[in-house]
Amino acid sequence: MTERIERELRWAQASTLLVTTVNGSSCLSYRIPASIVGGVITWSSTITVEYQNSILDANDDHLVDEGSIVRIQNGKTRVLCDYVPKGGFSAVLTGRALP
Repeated sequence: MTERIERELRWAQASTLLVTTVNGSSCLSYRIPASIVGGVITWSSTITVEYQNSILDANDDHLVDEGSIVRIQNGKTRVLCDYVPKGGFSAVLTGRALP
């Protein structure tokens, strides 16, 4: 999961990178190049990576205290990782540019 997010963030448009909090966990929003034609970049729609609460007790501990890390783009949600404890996703924007 983290490798895919890392790859996308390397190409993300810096001005669109936003770290917020959703459901007690970090939330990333960004855009990546969708195409390059004649040196002109067309940027993707916004991509959001966030924690979503579960309504199921996935680990049978009689507590509904886990969720999923999901990637959302164009209204489509794809699960990247299941069985994540609440607050289990953390991101920090340091202000440094990637090499």
